[in-house]
Amino acid sequence: MKKLSVLFLFFLCSCKSIQHESTVITIDFKCLNDDIVRLFYTDNETPEFSAEKMLSEDIKGKNQFQTIIFEIPKEKRLTSFRIDLGENRIETSVFIKEITINYGEQELIMSDKRLSRYFKENIYVETSDYYEFGRKSVDKRYDPFLKSTALLEQHMYLKFR
Repeated sequence: MKKLSVLFLFFLCSCKSIQHESTVITIDFKCLNDDIVRLFYTDNETPEFSAEKMLSEDIKGKNQFQTIIFEIPKEKRLTSFRIDLGENRIETSVFIKEITINYGEQELIMSDKRLSRYFKENIYVETSDYYEFGRKSVDKRYDPFLKSTALLEQHMYLKFR
């Protein structure tokens, strides 16, 4: 009976260490107008962005930076992501000071020039410094976002595996 108890305890501890930590993405973000920021992500199971793998945060317009926190479920393993910079068709600038990805005890902090290496803007975003991001419509369409680059995706894979 004692051996069985020890084996059960060992099994319980082993299972705990197998569990994956959740991934947390934190964005220091400034927007002067109320808006909605969304984070779409892919994982090992789903290589395409979809509404099922989307997190959303309502933002109150402020002149100060505010922290947006997105937590990806523990059972999902982040492979890439994109940050939608607003849904309200407001053609103003937003500002990003820093983006941090935490997975367990590991942390990846990106700001300034690192943002330009790790994210690519689409046609609805204009930036020259990767701090201020102008949002604009093109042909009456509006979908400003930043997408993780292959470099960031490789860095996440190596750092968080």
